[in-house]
Amino acid sequence: MRLTDLGAKFVQWTPTGYTELDSSARGANGIFFLCPTPGHAHGILLWFNNPLDCPLAPPEAPPRSRWPRMGETLDTLSLAPSINVSHDWHGYVIDGRIQ
Repeated sequence: MRLTDLGAKFVQWTPTGYTELDSSARGANGIFFLCPTPGHAHGILLWFNNPLDCPLAPPEAPPRSRWPRMGETLDTLSLAPSINVSHDWHGYVIDGRIQ
């Protein structure tokens, strides 16, 4: 399954939440996508610790964890370490694929 199958969007933090951006990580300090677990109708918001061309999301922006981003598009994005959404999904994003 690919990030694009889960409606993934790069996002930029705002004081009231986030703004969705286009398919480039430039100017994005995070990503939002639907949970890949079948039957779970919620989204997953992750912040990068190394955004491109924008500041970090503030430390108080939930969730507090930050992921190193590799890649600049939804098709090339990799995040490490694994993503653990408590009791919902625990997996990886590697080259735009959910694993």
